[in-house]
Amino acid sequence: VAISLVQEVFDLFNAPHGVVVRRISSGEVVSVAVYNANGVQLNGIQKGINIIRTVYSNGAVTVKKVIK
Repeated sequence: VAISLVQEVFDLFNAPHGVVVRRISSGEVVSVAVYNANGVQLNGIQKGINIIRTVYSNGAVTVKKVIK
């Protein structure tokens, strides 16, 4: 059984006429990597600042900063 992980990523930002939702990417997730604030790759989210980099099959890349 194959499972395909497809994720749509949206960006929310304030505009003069209200909040705007914009689709950044839609595609199969190829890889996800987690880094600390010093750029060292981690095995998972840890306490402190985490940077999560996701690569999609359509070539899009998103980066999120998460504080745990």
